[in-house]
Amino acid sequence: TVTAMDQFGNTATGYLGTVHFTKTDANASAVVPGNYTFVAGDNGVHTFTNGVTLVTAGNQTVTATDTGTGSITGTSGTIAVGAAAATQLIVSAPGTTTAGVLFSSTVTALDQFGNTATGYRGIVHFTKTDSGALASVPVNYTFTSGDSGVHTFASGVKLVTAGNQTVTATDTGTGTITGTTGTIAVSAAAASHLAVSAAGTATAGVAINSSVTALDAYGNTAVTYTGTVHFTASDVGASVVLPVNYTFVSGDNGVHVFTGALTFVTAGTQTLTATDTISGSINGTSSGTIVSAAAATHLAVSAPGTATAGVAVAATVTAQDQYGNTATSYLGIVNFTKTDAGTGSVVPVNYSFVVGDSGTHTFTGGVTLVTVGSQTVTATDTVTGTITGTSGSIVVNPAATSHFVVTAPTTAGPGTPITVTLTAEDAFNNITPAYTGTVAFTLTDSGAGVAVPANYTFVSGDAGVHTFTNGVTFATPGQQTLTATDTVSSSVKGSAIFNVGTLDPTPTQLVPTNPVTGLPLPPGSLYPVISQSGTLEVRVSIKNTTAFPINGFRLSVDYSAYLPFHSLVLYNRTSPSNYSEPAHIDYIDYPYPVAVGDTVSVKLEFYTTTRTLPNPFSPTLTVTTLATSEVSSTDGSGVQPRIQMLPPNNNVLLEWDSTAGQWYRIKYSSDLVNWFDCPVPVQGVANRTQWVDDGPPFTNVPPASVGARYYKLNTIAAPTGP
Repeated sequence: TVTAMDQFGNTATGYLGTVHFTKTDANASAVVPGNYTFVAGDNGVHTFTNGVTLVTAGNQTVTATDTGTGSITGTSGTIAVGAAAATQLIVSAPGTTTAGVLFSSTVTALDQFGNTATGYRGIVHFTKTDSGALASVPVNYTFTSGDSGVHTFASGVKLVTAGNQTVTATDTGTGTITGTTGTIAVSAAAASHLAVSAAGTATAGVAINSSVTALDAYGNTAVTYTGTVHFTASDVGASVVLPVNYTFVSGDNGVHVFTGALTFVTAGTQTLTATDTISGSINGTSSGTIVSAAAATHLAVSAPGTATAGVAVAATVTAQDQYGNTATSYLGIVNFTKTDAGTGSVVPVNYSFVVGDSGTHTFTGGVTLVTVGSQTVTATDTVTGTITGTSGSIVVNPAATSHFVVTAPTTAGPGTPITVTLTAEDAFNNITPAYTGTVAFTLTDSGAGVAVPANYTFVSGDAGVHTFTNGVTFATPGQQTLTATDTVSSSVKGSAIFNVGTLDPTPTQLVPTNPVTGLPLPPGSLYPVISQSGTLEVRVSIKNTTAFPINGFRLSVDYSAYLPFHSLVLYNRTSPSNYSEPAHIDYIDYPYPVAVGDTVSVKLEFYTTTRTLPNPFSPTLTVTTLATSEVSSTDGSGVQPRIQMLPPNNNVLLEWDSTAGQWYRIKYSSDLVNWFDCPVPVQGVANRTQWVDDGPPFTNVPPASVGARYYKLNTIAAPTGP
């Protein structure tokens, strides 16, 4: 109500001025009446019903002033404005904090005009944007009269996730009464552990990237971390490469990538660990890198450490990379070889690995070894020869005794005792040291005065070999046979043939001859070189001077005296290539019958680096008889030769497509019924090999001496001994 008064306090009933209202409440929502012009009916007094609204709590006043005469004015007494009911909450907190550090926050209840609602008695509930498991806010709180609408929660809030976060308080009864803090910038705490990452997959030996992130206890990147880290790995392979020690710098902001600094070598799941060099508890390990093997570089061949001659055993081949991992993707073809050259020894045929092998294949019963001693099996990739591997030593033990070998001089005088040695061997000609059977001896010689050893039982100390000193005496000249037989197993036996009362045949004088004309060479002349073979040829005649036919003979040639000057090699020797070392004595076998008084002309082909031989040339020659005729051999695959007659002597040239290093055996016949083996095997030269049949020692007589001659050509295993 506004009343116009004179200076004495009387109501100026005639006042007709216009009044303007002002207020101390500056809130925009505060309201006073608009300008009002008094009328006569007012009689100096006018009431503005509900014309004033004040919104700011505290003492306020309203002033009315005449718009024409400013001195005509008046102000209400103090109006105590109380807050309205709370409509919102104000939540205050620090603008920054560190993860995991408690801090205080204050909640103020306000009415709609921003006045503290001192009478607020609501229950507030807190929430936060930080979803970290260790973040916390105050529990529900009920305001009391003592709060007067304001409550501080000392150390009531903990935030743990780095970045901008907020805290909200909400009345549990009236959800619209709520409030949220301003942005709280949360910084990471000090580093407490490391997060290490590496590629999920890798190939052994191939470098990959890795990274290390310093984290606080809440998983935030500790951007201020400047520690030094040291690396270790689960892979202990010798070729593993790890990042070197690294000191973090401020520019890393807690994260560093190590480009191409990590190399695993062992297949499987491998991990990388980084550890602070000062605080060992600050560490971390990668989740695991699945390492695959690199390409195969070699093969691992496994087999039993022992085997019995002739008994098949298993062998396993594993393709491995350079680090020893199984190369599971290997799909190569492997070829097998063995140190055992014995007849009957077997290795698997070539095998192509398949996907299902995963780099490993077992050849069940695939290996059979027959020669006693330490043997090995080798597997080699047929395309890449460096991909190869050899088994450990396989100790081969002999099989059961299958026969005896009787060793004694091939000649004996009637009535003169000779010493005989009996050796028990298995089917593969290995000595059987465990043999303890009893043997009985028999002779084809029934003359008076013959003697054989009494039945003898082998003992362990014999180790399969027993010598019967002066145990055998013959009486009848000619060929005689001594046989030893096991008294229980009669199939276990062995024999030897003796020339009783005879001497070995002797060579006649060696006469240098021209291989073309067949005429003797004059003394002092040079031996001509055969252009086709590059060899030099001499001949020696062997006459059977004994009293009965012989089964053949062995001609030993000692040419060691000429080696220092001519580096000689007896090219057509029967003896193996290593037989002549170190004595430089080779031999040629003529395994065909020779009648009494017959003479055989044997060709000797020498190769020499000087391309000449001295004349006269006088090697030392020795002849001994052979116990049996012919040459026993095991045929391999057949080979088709090309045949040509060579004038003027009508010798025969055989030529065939060959494999360098492969050995071949030539058989010949004059009637396609009775076949004989050439005693001198032929080794293939490059991709074509030639061989000339001009008689002994290759064949029993020159081809021109018979009406027809037929040939067979077969591959054979490499010769292994005399």
